[in-house]
Amino acid sequence: KRSLKNRVYVKEENMSFSSTDDLLRQENNNTNNNITESLILAQDKRWRRA
Repeated sequence: KRSLKNRVYVKEENMSFSSTDDLLRQENNNTNNNITESLILAQDKRWRRA
Protein backbone atom coordinates (compact mmCIF):
# COMPACT_ATOMS: atom_id res chain seq x y z
CA LYS A 1 0.00 0.00 0.00
CA ARG A 2 2.80 2.40 0.85
CA SER A 3 4.50 2.02 -2.52
CA LEU A 4 1.21 2.68 -4.31
CA LYS A 5 0.75 5.94 -2.40
CA ASN A 6 4.30 6.99 -3.22
CA ARG A 7 3.71 6.27 -6.89
CA VAL A 8 0.61 8.47 -6.98
CA TYR A 9 2.49 11.22 -5.17
CA VAL A 10 5.32 11.08 -7.70
CA LYS A 11 2.83 11.26 -10.56
CA GLU A 12 1.17 14.33 -9.06
CA GLU A 13 4.56 15.99 -8.72
CA ASN A 14 5.46 15.18 -12.33
CA MET A 15 2.17 16.72 -13.40
CA SER A 16 3.52 20.20 -12.72
CA PHE A 17 6.62 19.63 -14.84
CA SER A 18 5.21 17.82 -17.87
CA SER A 19 1.92 18.06 -19.69
CA THR A 20 -0.89 15.69 -18.79
CA ASP A 21 -0.87 14.39 -22.37
CA ASP A 22 2.74 13.28 -22.04
CA LEU A 23 1.94 11.54 -18.78
CA LEU A 24 -1.07 9.75 -20.28
CA ARG A 25 0.92 8.70 -23.32
CA GLN A 26 3.58 7.26 -21.04
CA GLU A 27 0.93 5.36 -19.06
CA ASN A 28 -0.54 3.92 -22.27
CA ASN A 29 2.89 2.81 -23.46
CA ASN A 30 3.54 1.03 -20.18
CA THR A 31 0.15 -0.70 -20.34
CA ASN A 32 0.65 -1.76 -23.96
CA ASN A 33 4.11 -3.12 -23.20
CA ASN A 34 2.75 -5.17 -20.31
CA ILE A 35 -0.05 -6.58 -22.48
CA THR A 36 2.42 -7.43 -25.25
CA GLU A 37 4.75 -9.15 -22.79
CA SER A 38 1.87 -11.17 -21.37
CA LEU A 39 0.74 -12.23 -24.84
CA ILE A 40 4.26 -13.27 -25.80
CA LEU A 41 4.61 -15.29 -22.60
CA ALA A 42 1.24 -16.96 -23.15
CA GLN A 43 2.18 -17.79 -26.74
CA ASP A 44 5.52 -19.14 -25.57
CA LYS A 45 3.86 -21.53 -23.12
CA ARG A 46 1.46 -22.72 -25.79
CA TRP A 47 4.32 -23.55 -28.16
CA ARG A 48 6.29 -25.38 -25.49
CA ARG A 49 3.26 -27.47 -24.56
CA ALA A 50 2.61 -28.56 -28.16
